[in-house]
Amino acid sequence: NTHFDFGGYLKSFQAVQFNAGTITADTVGTVKVKQDRFNVDIHSQVGDIFAISTTGDMDGAIIAAGSIKKITSSKGDFNGSAQAGEDIGAVMAYGDINGSLIAENNIGKITSRTDDFTGLATAGGNIDMLSVYDNITGSLNAQGDIKKIIAKGGDFTGIARAANEIGLLQANNIDKAIVSAGSVIRKVNAKADINKSYIMGGYDIGGNLLIELLSDTSDDQLNDGSVLSVTAKGQFDGSFIVAGSTPDFLLASGDTTSGYIGKVKFGSIDNTNSNVNFGIIANKTGIGEVRVGRQKFLPGYVDQDFSIYLF
Repeated sequence: NTHFDFGGYLKSFQAVQFNAGTITADTVGTVKVKQDRFNVDIHSQVGDIFAISTTGDMDGAIIAAGSIKKITSSKGDFNGSAQAGEDIGAVMAYGDINGSLIAENNIGKITSRTDDFTGLATAGGNIDMLSVYDNITGSLNAQGDIKKIIAKGGDFTGIARAANEIGLLQANNIDKAIVSAGSVIRKVNAKADINKSYIMGGYDIGGNLLIELLSDTSDDQLNDGSVLSVTAKGQFDGSFIVAGSTPDFLLASGDTTSGYIGKVKFGSIDNTNSNVNFGIIANKTGIGEVRVGRQKFLPGYVDQDFSIYLF
């Protein structure tokens, strides 16, 4: 292992190979390793880290007292961790992103050109965008908004939680997933199916990322909420779309909240779910339009285990 401890501002550090070690400075400018695995811990003790890049896998820990502007792995995976006392601007990898990203304030763009997101991104403010070529199985946790989540050619099977708003979620399938916003979910688009998933506007599952149905030990919160648009071109099966209520027909509650669901459209519905009710729940304000194929259904509709419930 090789250790570099620079006082003050480190403007630039470049190496052909740097497989193990540490770089420490008050503020870090540009660190670039041209070849091989990048297993280096980098720490700015006072200010920002401006740019970290490598052609190989990135496995180290990147820690900034201020912001981390940009992390790039142009031909490898991001397996390490990044933690910023302020913002993380952009994280880009050619392959998997399966490390952890933590920012006290905001996280900008997270992108994988060819593979998956299996990691964890946590922001004290907003997360602007997660965009990957294949699947999203990891978790996003924002105390503000999550603006865009896009799995271009794969499925969303992870967790997305925003204390305020989620703008867009788009994937082939949404399967065994949790999508939770403390206020509004604007658009959810599944090119194929939505299966055994929760899409909840106004029901915030909290920082532990668990649905606990407002139990005494829960950090879940129930607020006024909306789900404006949900589309599954394929089948809707065993899932919940909820606004301003708990995601459970037997425990549906929200005496002091209201919820609105806008446009919902499915290709088809599997109306059997082992005798466990599922479907669409909104509190007080209304349900705009629910279409299955060419048929339109109103609140109060029940078909075996599937229901549309406005209370």
